[in-house]
Amino acid sequence: MAYPGGGVSPPLPMLSHTYRMPRVGDNVLCLFFLLGDRNLGWCLGNYYDDAHPPFFQDPNIIGFDFFGEAQMWYDRKTRTFSIKADRILIDSTVEVTGDVKANEISLVTHTHPTPDGESGPPTP
Repeated sequence: MAYPGGGVSPPLPMLSHTYRMPRVGDNVLCLFFLLGDRNLGWCLGNYYDDAHPPFFQDPNIIGFDFFGEAQMWYDRKTRTFSIKADRILIDSTVEVTGDVKANEISLVTHTHPTPDGESGPPTP
């Protein structure tokens, strides 16, 4: 941590349940164990202010912003979980209850053109 007026703290442990190290230049809140001892304390994490507002400002949304490059959030009003990123990689078996859509095309109800007209929907 760089102190206002000069000086840098030794590495401080992060008090967090999520791994998100502050970047150089981020505002952080630190708590020091003993008054005047800048060597013993914790970094509590980033905080928001007028110059650094939260990415999500709707009280119905709980979310994470990843360096302004990707976001994931849950909107409790619409009961929707959303992910926004350039690429999403899932290294696992994926099971879906319900439909899957890509560009508004339904996996469950889509049809294909055939010489005899439209096909029926896919069969399980």
